[in-house]
Amino acid sequence: MTIGDHREQIALAVAKLGSSPLFIGHEWLRFHNPSIDWETSTVVFDRCPELCTKLQDHMHQEEEAEDVIDLPELQEGERLLALDWEGFLRAGAEQLRAT
Repeated sequence: MTIGDHREQIALAVAKLGSSPLFIGHEWLRFHNPSIDWETSTVVFDRCPELCTKLQDHMHQEEEAEDVIDLPELQEGERLLALDWEGFLRAGAEQLRAT
């Protein structure tokens, strides 16, 4: 997942929760502790824990080493969900809702 300069590997649960494309949970927000300006709809990752930086470096090395992602085959009835983070951020952080 990439949001601006913030990058991390994350497992997402897929559920039908309404019209918003994504819900960010309280635990995730608490862990990353971003600065959120509700008036300007901006999210700044200025207080991420050191672990995030280490994960970003590791992910960057993996991307350079391997351009193709090998995904397991989907079983009948399973679905693959892709999220457009850049589009989400362009739409505005006002769509963020507490869970």
